[in-house]
Amino acid sequence: MRPRILALAFAVALLALTLPFRHALQAQEGTPPPGSPPPGAPPAGENRPKPTPAQLAAMRDTVTQMMLSKIAGKENAPAESVFKNIKVMKGIPASRFLNIMNKGFGNSLGVGCGHCHVMGGKWDADDKKDKQIARDMWNMTQTINNDLLAKIPNLDEDNRFVNCTTCHRGDTTPATQMPPLAPAH
Repeated sequence: MRPRILALAFAVALLALTLPFRHALQAQEGTPPPGSPPPGAPPAGENRPKPTPAQLAAMRDTVTQMMLSKIAGKENAPAESVFKNIKVMKGIPASRFLNIMNKGFGNSLGVGCGHCHVMGGKWDADDKKDKQIARDMWNMTQTINNDLLAKIPNLDEDNRFVNCTTCHRGDTTPATQMPPLAPAH
């Protein structure tokens, strides 16, 4: 009986943690909150503000923790053996895969899970073009890191790499200008 009580207590605690983010999650995934006007109708009253980066990060962290608890015992298994429809990042441990989604993609682009994924348990669906764009961008960064950077002679460091943040810096649109160079010493 005790494991059931612990499981129920965990579920209640998890629900209590996620309730404050419900409306922000719905905004992120495009689902109107209860009592809102139908799609296309003018909003009643004031528009809800877009979630802040901190709110998005908190939501992603909550989803990541929920997913980690769901895959307990399989954290070190390859992502493709734990999740459906994995087309890139094969061989990466499932827990690292989730953290790449959260910190790598979500944080670097300043988005929530609903940017690429169909929410409501349909993580494997390919309905959103941004999911394929993310896959293509992953392949691009791997080509840059594994092929192109390795061929540049005279690099000061052997461990140079690019990732989503290199260009996106918290925005879905890649930066059009590089940051100013640091002054030479």
